[in-house]
Amino acid sequence: MRLSKQDRDLLIAMSIGDGHINSYGQLSINHCEKQEDYLRYKANLLKKILYSDVRRSKIYHKQCKKDIVQFHLSSRRVKFLKVLRKVLYPNNKKTITRKLLNRVTEQGLAIWWMDDGNRNIQYRNGKIKYIMYRLYTCVTKELNRMILDWFKEKWDLNGYICKHGNQFIICFGSSEGKKLSNIIRPYIIDSMQYKINPVENSGEISKCKIFPV
Repeated sequence: MRLSKQDRDLLIAMSIGDGHINSYGQLSINHCEKQEDYLRYKANLLKKILYSDVRRSKIYHKQCKKDIVQFHLSSRRVKFLKVLRKVLYPNNKKTITRKLLNRVTEQGLAIWWMDDGNRNIQYRNGKIKYIMYRLYTCVTKELNRMILDWFKEKWDLNGYICKHGNQFIICFGSSEGKKLSNIIRPYIIDSMQYKINPVENSGEISKCKIFPV
């Protein structure tokens, strides 16, 4: 199957994010019920290589101790994806290379953010004290440093590495987060706008502890 450069670039972004490529060269993506619209947006982008339409299923969530609804899509076997898997999963462990990052477009960055990015809002006396923009990369501290260099060189964004639990993540302060939001805003679908839109001085104080390292 012949894929355009845009198709390949989008597949790279989706695979860096929530997508998983198996050894046969098939991309699979799962999202929760709340993000059904987002998965259907991806399905539309991938319609050229989809194996089937978006499917709904129930799975038992061990942490929540209850059944939850999820939505799933998978692609057909694609030679490009089989090659991409070898780059992304050497020794069956996820990695991210600078060469792959250089293929991430503004739309690809938006998809990566909708997959793995969020905002942590800190309040004091009922008012917003600080907003931290966070990207969960699922890679080592050293690779996060490389990703930070890429953000600076390609997007002129200054971030820093934080420790969250037992993993390292990339963080941006309020002003840099706003710059990031402006870059990806044209590609953020309606149901995911909460990940970039301004917020009111209301809501629950986040209990998530994150420390710069």
